[in-house]
Amino acid sequence: NAEGKCVATLRGHLDYISCLIVWNNHLYSGSADNTIRKWNESGNCIATLRGHLDYITCFTVWNNHLYSGSSDMTIRKWNETEECVAILNGHTSAVQCLTIWNNHLYSGSLDRTIRKWNESGNCVATLQGHTSAVQCLTVWNNCLYSGSLDKTIRKWDKTSNCITTICGHTCFVQCLTVWNNHLYSGSYDDTIRKWNENGKCITTFHAHTNAVYCLTVWNNYLYSGGFDMTIRNWYQNGDCCAVFDRYNNTGHCLLVCHHYIYS
Repeated sequence: NAEGKCVATLRGHLDYISCLIVWNNHLYSGSADNTIRKWNESGNCIATLRGHLDYITCFTVWNNHLYSGSSDMTIRKWNETEECVAILNGHTSAVQCLTIWNNHLYSGSLDRTIRKWNESGNCVATLQGHTSAVQCLTVWNNCLYSGSLDKTIRKWDKTSNCITTICGHTCFVQCLTVWNNHLYSGSYDDTIRKWNENGKCITTFHAHTNAVYCLTVWNNYLYSGGFDMTIRNWYQNGDCCAVFDRYNNTGHCLLVCHHYIYS
């Protein structure tokens, strides 16, 4: 809850949970056990979606379908009755991240590319420029931003051209989010950086004692999960205002749902 107290534990997966999303008033979780689970508000698992051949890495929702990315190099499209209705092939390594922009699906991969897909499941463009894996994607002010293991963030325009490369992190860029008209990035250099639209770093949060793996916003605070097994929340000036109780393991994902934060 908002005070950092764990009020419930949802059990069912056989390996670590790597991604979370809310769709049609249910929580969905993706795991290294190669499955997706659907949970109701009481914390009960009411469906298990199977089909991926390797662990689930990411989710997004588009046109009332759930899309999941996986280390099996595919993206799967699921309908409301938990049926896989399409498989998108094209990446040559694990799919790491998904987002929606201008009515297209974008996917980032360990193959160092970003692919743009139409609703029919066809790849209509490949964005190249990163020199290592693309770990995260977000949209801000009608541009696409990507974070990479090459330590940079790239800004892309509607024509799939890279218009800015943002440097500053000294290790992998793992996560991106937008808060109060600024871009925030989390990194394996243990910091969170706050960027303006010109790509200038205006604040560095000395965040965790190990890699920052996930970011989200809730109740006008920034929340971060780290490999130091803590969740922290932050004021805009970079001051940490709370450290939540430790996990039993590293935190791979954070999500706000039904007035609670899920990790």
